[in-house]
Amino acid sequence: MGQVAKKSSKYSGVLKVRKYSDVELRGMSLFTNDPSSFGDFANVQPRQDEDLTFITQYEARDDLVCAFGHHHKRGFVLRGEDDKCHLIGCDCARTRYGIEWDTFVKEVDVQLERQKSLAWLHSVSGQIVDAKSELLAVVDDPAVAAFDQLRVRVRRLPQRIVKACLDAAHLPDKWLRGDYSERDLLQERKNKEKARTAYSRALKEGDSRQIKMAESDLRHCENPVFVSKERSVLRLPAQTLWLANHKMHPRLDQIAKGLINTAETLAGRPGEFNHPDMVAKSITATATQFDSILDEIDQAVAMFAPANLELFAQWLAADNFRDIKVRRLPRGLTLSEGDNTVTIERAAELNAVPFRLGGRFHLDIA
Repeated sequence: MGQVAKKSSKYSGVLKVRKYSDVELRGMSLFTNDPSSFGDFANVQPRQDEDLTFITQYEARDDLVCAFGHHHKRGFVLRGEDDKCHLIGCDCARTRYGIEWDTFVKEVDVQLERQKSLAWLHSVSGQIVDAKSELLAVVDDPAVAAFDQLRVRVRRLPQRIVKACLDAAHLPDKWLRGDYSERDLLQERKNKEKARTAYSRALKEGDSRQIKMAESDLRHCENPVFVSKERSVLRLPAQTLWLANHKMHPRLDQIAKGLINTAETLAGRPGEFNHPDMVAKSITATATQFDSILDEIDQAVAMFAPANLELFAQWLAADNFRDIKVRRLPRGLTLSEGDNTVTIERAAELNAVPFRLGGRFHLDIA
């Protein structure tokens, strides 16, 4: 980094923020809680024409006395021409030297962020290389193949069910809804009251024909009245099973090999990095995608929980699927429509995969 601009002529020296190489940054300490560990401190304040070099930022638990006798818990360690260090805070630098402190802090922050990204890349790339065999084993886990087989299986269900699940997957709330016939007790009561009133009037004022008609209405008003109402039954389980035909194994394999290649490249590169922050964010996004694909297996396992199977069967009892027969199994359902019978059942291999890159490598750089 270059020199920092100055506000006035009070300070005629140069305040330098050295631009470290990536190799140097890995071993640098640009932030400290113990500024005294960075060398000898001068007993006097720096001269106004003295060149100063940034060493590190500090944040101490107790107040520290800066070069100008002020108390600060936060500030910067600067080294003078005599190799002596000085503690200087923001206000002192601005008022004593007229230094554009905000610009200075920005230059320091750029290096701090780069250092953070480099340290993260160095750590995570090494961990990924060490976990190479484990990562590839996850791709070939039997649960992955079982999930892909289940994805093919659900596509063979009656198309009305597949379409309803696809539609629910695109809804904001993901609810599976159905139309159900329900007793309209209020309407039944109104019908009875109306029939009884008409019958009483017919007895008093009507002829035999009107009385017979009123008696007939009185008998019919005892019949139940049904109305169709839409009901939300359950949120669509394992949404990705219904959304696409993309197999899980090729996706995981591509991501895993890409991460390993990137990690091996980074681990073998001691020199400069281009945009390490962007590389770090890319690794984080890729690893997050890998974990989200594995989460699909957990969702598929949860779909076969007894409570979810029961709700799924209740949904299929809606009027929309009246001609589809549903039979509960201990680990699934059998659905029949005409001559087409399909069983969706949890395979023995369909189990949760506990491995996650986020939890393993602390992917929190973003």
